Amino acid sequence: MSNKTDETDFANRVRSHFPEGLTGVISPGGTRSAYILAYNRHNKNPGKIDFADYAEKTFISYCQLLLNFFELGGQNIIDAAPPLGLALTRSPEYIQTMTRYYLTYISQPLQDAYKKMQIDPYFVGLEAIMDSNSTSVLHQYGQRLIDFMQTWPYNAGNRKLIFEISPIPLYSLWHRFQAMSASDREHLDNQLRSEVETDFNKVNNTLYRYFIRAIYGFELPPPHFTLSTNAKGSCKAYLSMPTLFSSGINMKFFYTPYSPIHMKRGALKRIIEDLIAPKQSVSHEMDYRTQSLSSQNMATAFVAMQELIDDFDSILGLTK
Repeated sequence: MSNKTDETDFANRVRSHFPEGLTGVISPGGTRSAYILAYNRHNKNPGKIDFADYAEKTFISYCQLLLNFFELGGQNIIDAAPPLGLALTRSPEYIQTMTRYYLTYISQPLQDAYKKMQIDPYFVGLEAIMDSNSTSVLHQYGQRLIDFMQTWPYNAGNRKLIFEISPIPLYSLWHRFQAMSASDREHLDNQLRSEVETDFNKVNNTLYRYFIRAIYGFELPPPHFTLSTNAKGSCKAYLSMPTLFSSGINMKFFYTPYSPIHMKRGALKRIIEDLIAPKQSVSHEMDYRTQSLSSQNMATAFVAMQELIDDFDSILGLTK
C-alpha cells in the first residue's frame, strides 16, 4: 500500500473519529528566533531581521503546516498568535512593521493558497482595535480585515482558518451581551435555569454554543488540542476564545522545543494519533482496587517518581 493511500485512510479515520471536525489551536510563537537561526546565524548582526524576507519565509512554512493538518483529516484551525494589541506597548516603528506583516494574511499569494486548500479565513477579536481611535494604525488595519471578509466567498462546507488578531475575550463577551435583546436574554436565562438543575455540562455547552456563534458568526466545536512552543522553557500559550469558553474540557496541550510552524508532517501525525488513541482507563470508584495494578510495577513507578522529585530541572515550564 502506498504512503498516499495510507494517509488517505488515516485522514478518513480522523474524520470518522471526530465527526464534528478535528479542531486545533496553534500558537505559532518563536518564529523570529527560528528565522534568525535558519537564515541569520552567519550574519554580523544576527538579530537584525529583514521583515519582508521573514514574512515570506514564515508564511511558506505556515502554509505547509496548514496543508499537513488538513490533509491529515483536520477541519478547523484557530491561530492564537500574540495579540496585536500588545503592539501598543511597543514603538511606532514596531506597530507599523507588524501591521504590514499581519496584512500578509490577506495578500494575494495567501488568498490563492486558501482557495486551493478550500479554506475560509476569518479574522476575529477585532472589537477592541475597532473601538480605538479611527485614525490609529490598528483601527485602519482592522477595517481592512473587515473589508476583506465582506468580499470573501465563504462556503459553509469549507475548512476554517480563524485568526484571532487582537482578542480580549471578556471585551468580546461584553460587546455581545450588550447587543442581546431583552427577549434573547430571557430565553437564554430560562434555558440555563432549567439545565443547572440537572447537568452543569449542559450549562457550559449552551453558553459556549451561544457566545461562539455570536462572536464568530458560525458554530465551532470546542478545540481538541493546542499546539505551542516551550523553546525557551516556559509552557505558554495564547489561549483562543473557544478554549477559554469551553474551559479546556477534554483538550490536550502539546509543546514543541521549536516554533510549531516548522513541525514536520510526521510529528503532526503523531499528535493526531495520540488524540484518537484509546483513552487511559479512569476509575470512577473510591480507589483503584478494580484496576490491574501489580506490586512490581508500583515499586518501579515509585522509584521513578522519587528520582523526578529530586530532579528540580524536571519541572516543566522553567525558563531556560
